[in-house]
Amino acid sequence: MGQNAKARRDVKQAQCQTDIWTSPKAGWLEVNFDGALLEKATCIGLTIRNCDGDCMFATSRHVEVRSVDVAELIDGCVSSSRAL
Repeated sequence: MGQNAKARRDVKQAQCQTDIWTSPKAGWLEVNFDGALLEKATCIGLTIRNCDGDCMFATSRHVEVRSVDVAELIDGCVSSSRAL
């Protein structure tokens, strides 16, 4: 196998890996947020789950930025202020 083919296979495997959610300790909540840059829109999202994995709150919205890094920063700030 050529070096380019191996590199493409390694990238494909890395893209297919998924993280497995682990629950927080009893009495705690887990807050997850993310930003995504799509072809024509940038979106942010937030979920809050309890120790049983039940969704306690979820939201998403479009934002007027064209950078996924800025979208994730906005989402983190909004998520943090809501949690407080």
